[in-house]
Amino acid sequence: MSFLHPLTGYGQTNSRAWCFSACNDSSGQHFVAGWPIHEPNRGFKVAVPLRAHDSVIHPTHSQVLFFSRRPGSDIYCIDYQSRRLVRTLHAKAGHHFYGHGCFSADGKYLFTSENPYHRSRTKGSDGVIGIYDSADYQRIGEIPSGGIGPHQLKMMPDQETLVVANGGIFTHPALPREKLNLDSMQSSLSYIDTKRQNIIDRYYPQDPQMSIRHLDCSGQNQVIMGVQYQGPAFESRPLVLSHRGEDRLQAMLASESIWRSQAQYIASVAIDQQSEIALTSAPRGGVVDCWDLKRGEHKQQFNIRDAAGLSFNPKQKNFVISNGLGQILQWSTGNSLQVLQQDAFQWDNHLSSALI
Repeated sequence: MSFLHPLTGYGQTNSRAWCFSACNDSSGQHFVAGWPIHEPNRGFKVAVPLRAHDSVIHPTHSQVLFFSRRPGSDIYCIDYQSRRLVRTLHAKAGHHFYGHGCFSADGKYLFTSENPYHRSRTKGSDGVIGIYDSADYQRIGEIPSGGIGPHQLKMMPDQETLVVANGGIFTHPALPREKLNLDSMQSSLSYIDTKRQNIIDRYYPQDPQMSIRHLDCSGQNQVIMGVQYQGPAFESRPLVLSHRGEDRLQAMLASESIWRSQAQYIASVAIDQQSEIALTSAPRGGVVDCWDLKRGEHKQQFNIRDAAGLSFNPKQKNFVISNGLGQILQWSTGNSLQVLQQDAFQWDNHLSSALI
């Protein structure tokens, strides 16, 4: 997510690009962090009790929310101007968060992906999108997500439609990392009308064990999805999918060797501001891939150990990449990878950026 924050009082020229990410230190302590991309020493790290996953920046206030990692029950609200934790949100009883959320364009509402695990311990139940009034972060309702295991969600350019990656895998906090329905799982991509609070449509991958977890949406309504394949280790499937109004999900074009190099696991997706290029990260394979959105095909691959977090920096018009080795890197078309900083902390799976 990238935008100019309206409270700063600065124009595009004077604003600075910031990054936000969760991280851990060598002892296993969990933190949430924010820093100016080219001035890491001016940033902050705030200790939190649970490991965090993704973050989302409020469009009208100096707040960034960090979502605890599945099956976490906390959201940490950080004021990035005072650099402190100002509020902790707790999941509804019988629910847990899936590590992701997004705001409405005006910032009035927060939408979160949730698992209502209290409804079933054995068969699983469809997930929900929680709705919160961001004035006080009180939960005011929910919408069916369109499938089991909703993960990342984004607001489409019309600012009324949510697109949701339903991973299709049922889990329960009593067995926090165990996948309980691999023999019957069904992932999906769903579109939700936030005004009418109903599901507009759903689309399914070619193989039910292709678990759609992460996505990004371009300004041209193209949704790029990252898949985590749950089938046998010796099999490969297309792990990057596209959708822009077609009657089915489209696999991006790539060679078999590219799919195998990703080790069945895509961690993050980021699209550039011009809606021309997407990056996907595959930390288990140690690669980051670049995709041509107009041609729908693979463009370039980089070898980066344990790279996961991706974001587009609107200030320098380039991508920012983080990894579990404490590195923050940048890349743009026609340029080589550049290491911006080396930190003792291990960066988590996701990275957000904004102009502040």
